[in-house]
Amino acid sequence: MCLPRPVTFLAGLTSFLLVAGLLFWAQAILIPIALAILLTFLLSPLVIRLQRAGVPKVLAVLLVVGASLAAVGGVGWLIAAQMIRLTEELPQRTDQIVTNVGRLAESLQGEEKGEGEPSLGNLVFQIQKRIQEEMAPEEEVGGLFGPIPVRVQQEDEGISTVGGYLAMAAEPIGTVGLSLVLVLFMLFKREDLRNRIVTLSGRANLAVTTKALDEAGQRIARYLLMQFVINVTYGLAVAVGLLALRVEYAALWGVTAAVLRYIPYLGPWIAGTLPLIYSLLTSQGWGQPLGVLALIIVLELLSNNVMEPLLYGRGVGVSEVAVILSAVFWGWLWGPIGLVLATPLTACLVVAGRYVPAMSIFNRILGDVAEVEPHFVYYQRLLARDEEEAEQLFDDRVLETSLIDACTEVIIPALESVKRDRMRGLIEPEQEKYILESVEEHLEETPLSPDGEAAEPVKETSPLVLGYAVRDPEDEAAMAVLKQILSRDACRFEVLSRDMLLSEIVAEIRERKPTGLCLIGLPPGGLTHARSLCKRVKVLLPDLKIVVGRWGRPLSEKYRTALRDQGASYIGHTPTETREHVRSLTRLRPAAERPIVTEPLVNSA
Repeated sequence: MCLPRPVTFLAGLTSFLLVAGLLFWAQAILIPIALAILLTFLLSPLVIRLQRAGVPKVLAVLLVVGASLAAVGGVGWLIAAQMIRLTEELPQRTDQIVTNVGRLAESLQGEEKGEGEPSLGNLVFQIQKRIQEEMAPEEEVGGLFGPIPVRVQQEDEGISTVGGYLAMAAEPIGTVGLSLVLVLFMLFKREDLRNRIVTLSGRANLAVTTKALDEAGQRIARYLLMQFVINVTYGLAVAVGLLALRVEYAALWGVTAAVLRYIPYLGPWIAGTLPLIYSLLTSQGWGQPLGVLALIIVLELLSNNVMEPLLYGRGVGVSEVAVILSAVFWGWLWGPIGLVLATPLTACLVVAGRYVPAMSIFNRILGDVAEVEPHFVYYQRLLARDEEEAEQLFDDRVLETSLIDACTEVIIPALESVKRDRMRGLIEPEQEKYILESVEEHLEETPLSPDGEAAEPVKETSPLVLGYAVRDPEDEAAMAVLKQILSRDACRFEVLSRDMLLSEIVAEIRERKPTGLCLIGLPPGGLTHARSLCKRVKVLLPDLKIVVGRWGRPLSEKYRTALRDQGASYIGHTPTETREHVRSLTRLRPAAERPIVTEPLVNSA
């Protein structure tokens, strides 16, 4: 039973809120698990390579994890040492910082503005003034503003402060420790975990589950590895460049840049801003800050336009908008760790959407390739009366493939949609007329396809094939499609008016002596009219070859047999099949004259 749309929407919204609440409430457990899974994806290729080289599995896991911990520990020690030096040295450079802030204020201060008027220069000037007040000697401050208040600190307050710091550090230490234990467990039991996950899906879904796991593993492992390579090379380039520019603590800024680039979009900006601000505050002139700015711009351009396209390739399968939205969502739920995990977690949802029908919404919304069929966009643009975009879409499809493929993939399904919506009363007659007229205009102005097929002149002596739309205006538009396709084959193909009576059709056939008649009808409906028309024409013209183009889903054998019994010589379910049948008729001779058989004259439409 299909539920009403408001009920479905409320159910979906409730489910989303419940899942989001569960993710937020259980983050203390879920974050270490997510980190462990991602680290397992990153380290598994190294473990597998060591195993293939003959190293025992346990030793391979311990070597890879130990080397990773040593590298992280070394980098952490380097950052901590430089951070301590930086915090100790900055107070000694107070005069230089105040001087540089004043110089920056003078550069930004407009000559036409007064001191009290709002400007960026005045803002920097106020910052400099506040710094000077804060750095003033205690005696001067006391003399101006009265005695300095003295606060007596109790002994237990120091203990409580230490306890607070320990409490703050307990959570990240616990997260890292639990993640490390899970990584070791997952690497040791990698095959066992994989087999358990596969067996959960059942034998019927074995192929789908295997494909999903392989694709998710390959996407995430490649993404993490390539991101690690790009971030490390970027950090090294920053450190080397800043060292060449004589910027102090170059190693600290390089490591910071490498780590912050894990945060999508926002991280690189922060990574570039930190050394630039430090250079502005501590340098003796403008040369060093300008050099730092140029270095950051050049490295960002090289990273975004050379390194990332070269190493990422198609990427992780997540669109740019989805990366931003996922960063906002996961950052809101899990904080800074959520920003780092946003893209891999979203990639897992996209892969699940590709293979699990119930989760297909994630692939449609978050995937890098919008799985919207071209005929859907074409029809939607015509409904919106955006004829230019619809025509551009069709022309692009013609240039990418061919005219007949573009018609099969774009125009014919769109005509079927028009017919269905008209029968259901979803579009007005004026709208239907506008769409059909636009389709015919697009067909008349189609560009040449890549194979260079061009319309050849049709000789008057060439065999003639007549065409007739079975019932609806959409059938007539489909006949225009076939005529445009056959015009590039030098086929003499002419379309009879859909308003003609059966007697007029027979008279036209007797007079012009074609080699065959082609009937076109689109679903839904129209089969009864096609069978009736075949029967009546065949009774009057028994030797005439009749091609029935029933484009869309192939007919069952029952309906194909019924059409053949009523006189259809050929049945085509695609423009390509119908084209070949019509071309075969052009190689025949006209049907011989037959005596006129008495038959009631009715309108086949």
